[in-house]
Amino acid sequence: MKAIFLFIAISLLPTTAIGQDQTGVGHSNGTEIVATGDSWIRVLPDRVVIDIVLDESGTSASESDKTLEKRRTKLESAARAVADDAKVFVRSSEYSSGTGRAGAVTPQSPVRIVRYLGVETGRPERTSQLIDALLSNGASSLVTTTFMVRDREAAIAQGAADAAKKARAQAEAVARTLGVVLGPLVATAVAADDEASLLIREKQEGVPPADFRDQEIKVTASVRYEIARNLNAADR
Repeated sequence: MKAIFLFIAISLLPTTAIGQDQTGVGHSNGTEIVATGDSWIRVLPDRVVIDIVLDESGTSASESDKTLEKRRTKLESAARAVADDAKVFVRSSEYSSGTGRAGAVTPQSPVRIVRYLGVETGRPERTSQLIDALLSNGASSLVTTTFMVRDREAAIAQGAADAAKKARAQAEAVARTLGVVLGPLVATAVAADDEASLLIREKQEGVPPADFRDQEIKVTASVRYEIARNLNAADR
């Protein structure tokens, strides 16, 4: 699984617990204790991108292009009537030329342009109305709808706090089992699901791509401590 890695100091993490409780793991190599903790955070998507297609044929590429731009402008006006922050942008275009009666390309052959557009808005709750407006105002077809979280870093930072707290607890549990005391923190790493991994997992779970719902992001924190000393009988 591809992940986003952040390196942070454990002392800088807030300790507010969020998400579902997950049991971490820990082990020791004799001089250090390594432990991990997981946290699942729920975030509501605040951005949606609707991918659509425009298909146009004309007597020339310039003519087809001008017609497509008029259609794009009409689509953007229709989209903004539903969500005032909507914007329509071009992803890519495909050009092809038809043939005449004899099967050859001539100056009179029609030129076809298939243009792929993205429609983006920060009003994901209006997705259904947006799709209806796009299809009724000239969109040739709907390709897909993708929901995203604009500020994933803030959500991941919250999950990191909980995951790091659990990792520390696991490290302390290992230390007690071994009869030792935790020493200085050597390193901390935090990994979180990226958007691609999230989409793959939702597909495997059978979640429709156009489903507007909470997204679950897994955040894992790993910590590594030196072993300071063995516990004496009085400490125990």
